[in-house]
Amino acid sequence: MAKKKNKHSEERTASLPWYKTAGALLTLIPLGTIVASLGLIQAYKTTGANELRTQVYQPLHADILNVEQSIQAVSTETLVFMKAFNELKGSGAFQQTPLDLQRRIVKISDDVSAIQLAITAVREIALREMSARILKIRTEQKDRTWRNKAESVLREMSQSKAGFSDTATLFSKMNHEARSRSVDVSKPNQPEIAGPGGPTFVVRDWLTYPDSIKVIEDLWTDVDYLYFNDRLDSWYYQITRENLRQLNTNLEDFLKPVFSTLNQNSDFQLLLRNRPAILVQLREIKTELEARIRDPKQLGDLVPF
Repeated sequence: MAKKKNKHSEERTASLPWYKTAGALLTLIPLGTIVASLGLIQAYKTTGANELRTQVYQPLHADILNVEQSIQAVSTETLVFMKAFNELKGSGAFQQTPLDLQRRIVKISDDVSAIQLAITAVREIALREMSARILKIRTEQKDRTWRNKAESVLREMSQSKAGFSDTATLFSKMNHEARSRSVDVSKPNQPEIAGPGGPTFVVRDWLTYPDSIKVIEDLWTDVDYLYFNDRLDSWYYQITRENLRQLNTNLEDFLKPVFSTLNQNSDFQLLLRNRPAILVQLREIKTELEARIRDPKQLGDLVPF
């Protein structure tokens, strides 16, 4: 009978809730030890935390945010490099971050460099292919004639509006890369739109062709250019709607041969294949860095992996 009683007693002890068991164990630890441990934890969490936040995690977060915006835009105008990451790596401060985070940032830095090189290469091919096509349908003289006509129309549009305008209201509201129309401010009280602007067809638009055509069509007017060079304004890098009407074609069909050439390019395929995954990784790293900015020194960092 005594053996059965001990067995039931052991079963009752084993079935205690975890918090009661933990509480019982804590009673075995001297109060002074608990207080000292909490003090050590607090000291670890606070010592150097602000420096880690401001000198390491915030600069890294700014790097990742800028790179994310650059990869989303897929434009050579927004190419950025991870300046803080390189500086922190050179000074050794980067080693203060957790190993897993270090590995992810190093990898994303390499991936982003490859993406940006591919963007530059694709832009170069697109510019050469488009300028070759444009040279067949436009001349500098034809461009000058069209521009003079467009400028006259734009000035008439400005003069036909009653009252006085603020120059800020003369610019089209673009949700895409574009040039603003030029403004003549020789009459300060009555500025006039004096020259065409228009949307710019960037590398991102080639990646999303033909869906990108709809966005461009909504922004491109009869008195504006469609630009293909995001840096230079030269007549062989831009077209007008009049050019397409003369060819009896539409924008999608006019661009199709260039897209076909790009689609066979390895750099273009790299952008199509890797850019979405890299954006996901950048968002994940950004979230981790934001958590680190809130809590720079976490207890889990004390556990080696």
